[in-house]
Amino acid sequence: MTKEVLAKAFELFFTTKEIGKGSGLGLSQVLGFAKQSGGGIRIETRYGEGTSVKVYLPRAAEKSVLEGSALIADTARVERRSAVILLVDDDNAVRDVTASILEEIGYVVLKVSSGGAALDLLDQHAKIDLALLDFAMPGMSGVDVARQIQQNYPALPILFVTGYADKTALGDVGEERIVKKPFIDDELTTKVNAALIKGAPRLSDKIAPLRR
Repeated sequence: MTKEVLAKAFELFFTTKEIGKGSGLGLSQVLGFAKQSGGGIRIETRYGEGTSVKVYLPRAAEKSVLEGSALIADTARVERRSAVILLVDDDNAVRDVTASILEEIGYVVLKVSSGGAALDLLDQHAKIDLALLDFAMPGMSGVDVARQIQQNYPALPILFVTGYADKTALGDVGEERIVKKPFIDDELTTKVNAALIKGAPRLSDKIAPLRR
């Protein structure tokens, strides 16, 4: 990386890729996850030679890990191991980080990169308990996918994940149904737990599909 790129590497939405090829959320998402865990990140780079990104996480005693897991389970009152989450995000790095957070606490995560693939998977899979949809995706946006899900699977809870700067299109979606990228603290797991408990509200007709 050049010095200029290194200085902006963790900035939200900063990317050196061409339009449509990167969201600029990958490293900022990883940084948020590391800080959430009490750790940090270091970048080592030499221009023209290569770059390594090192993630540092604190070592935890076995007892504290078990106590933390028990606290999450008690608060959510959800049988996590039986919950299957459909995760739809066109950004590979963000999708993998999101899945790892959810899998860490016991959810089963089915990952797809497009709305069409999500709808096909829903038709094939017997049990999906929640859909976690990236809002701004090429082709079918998260709202487009949500409308199809609501029509075909009205009992399926839906959460939107968004780092989209203009959130007016989601203005009629309750805050409890929106998870902002990059994730802060335990917002993702808290809202997933709550959505599984509360079920599926109707999607407002006022919400307009994203048009590029």
